[in-house]
Amino acid sequence: MYSIRNFLNIRKCGTFHSVRLLSSTEVSTALRPFYFLVHPDLFGKYPKEQAENEKSLKTLKNYVDTMANEKKKPNPKDVQFYVKPRTLQQKERNILLSLKIRLVDTRLRETVLTILKAAELPTGYVDAIPEKKVESTDKAKEIF
Repeated sequence: MYSIRNFLNIRKCGTFHSVRLLSSTEVSTALRPFYFLVHPDLFGKYPKEQAENEKSLKTLKNYVDTMANEKKKPNPKDVQFYVKPRTLQQKERNILLSLKIRLVDTRLRETVLTILKAAELPTGYVDAIPEKKVESTDKAKEIF
């Protein structure tokens, strides 16, 4: 059996690393510009694209919820979104761009950054979230 002294020695051996933890509110705020580009309500004239965006948003939500709420590593997923036209030329020609994203990150922050970068959206909000030091407790888990 391990004593408190042994436990404290293990804790001293633990490593510290910096992570940026995101709350569900921060995730929603960070992804808001992305939602404005792909929300299914924007694609009423394009039922096929609207259905694809709806399906992909559900997949994305389940992926993020698995990491945030269940604290589990989700299985990698591929999602495809149609993006509303952003430039005048795209608007005049009714061009819908397709955006494919492979969701493979196991950290919420990295997933949000992947989505924003794929859509060529700014990441400043996520980058500004302060770093927090977190102790790795892997060694303690192995023993107890």
